Amino acid sequence: MLSQHVSDEGVVGSVSGRSLETCPESAFDGIDVAFHGDQGTVVSTLQNCAGSGAGIAFIPINAQGELGTATQRRNANFDSLSLAHHGALAAIPGTNDFELVYRARISGVVGQSAVITNNDFKAGANTINLFDAAPVSYASVSRSSSARALLGATNTETRLYTGVPGGSLSEQTLALADQAAITTWNDQVGLLFPEANGASSLRTYSTSGSVLSAIDLPESDVQAVALTESQGRLFGALGLAGGVHLVLATTSDLSNDSSTYALPSVANLESFDGHQLEINAARGRVFIAWLLKKSAAANTAVGGWALLQCNLESASGQGE
Repeated sequence: MLSQHVSDEGVVGSVSGRSLETCPESAFDGIDVAFHGDQGTVVSTLQNCAGSGAGIAFIPINAQGELGTATQRRNANFDSLSLAHHGALAAIPGTNDFELVYRARISGVVGQSAVITNNDFKAGANTINLFDAAPVSYASVSRSSSARALLGATNTETRLYTGVPGGSLSEQTLALADQAAITTWNDQVGLLFPEANGASSLRTYSTSGSVLSAIDLPESDVQAVALTESQGRLFGALGLAGGVHLVLATTSDLSNDSSTYALPSVANLESFDGHQLEINAARGRVFIAWLLKKSAAANTAVGGWALLQCNLESASGQGE
């Protein structure tokens, strides 16, 4: 595993790396990172090697992108374990803990939630089955000081759960989608949702599950989505074959203050298949990263990234 720091000015730092257990008979299937202040945790899946069971590696990371020593945990009952492309790990405000959600294949496929502290499972905190233990193709989580949201797709529908931290969750049932993205701020939840016709919609919800605002987006043939919030603005990324479109909206009024932009032609974006991307925003910057393909051949480009100022002029961009 490799990590690399990028400054707010787009200056690339040195590479930090850590080795994880791998095996040729099973593919890597997920990674995510979340921070409390300048200290964070990286989670990465561990393959089921020779029947040892699948699991999770926890790696500390600091604000300079430097990785610490990994803690690796396996469950002999897990045939496989995967993470959603977006939102598998969320910091729990007011604590030093994180909430991790993942998809585990045991006798069936279930989404589970666990509490992480000090780069390991938290002692005494039970793992919880999500979505009524229905089989899911992905599961994601987002948390703020006053909101918690869970998102997952069963065989027939997409389920969004919203509520306050520590309280009961309200369920909203949506059409089946291969991918969708959530984010939280204050006491609200944002959802970026690919529709069946290939377009997408952006919605905000209260913690009780009421739709506060919603807009349809003009893009078609959207393959993947990612969503984040910063300083009262929603930033969404739409993955398209050969490009990324950026969605901007004011959290308080989607319908009257929203716009979309095609990401400038940077790095190797023209080779992007549209399926795997991520977005984050802070300090007046928006960072988008993508993987070109679902799998990469040896000695070929893996993906790229772009760092944007909030006026959407590309501050920097690079392919890897």
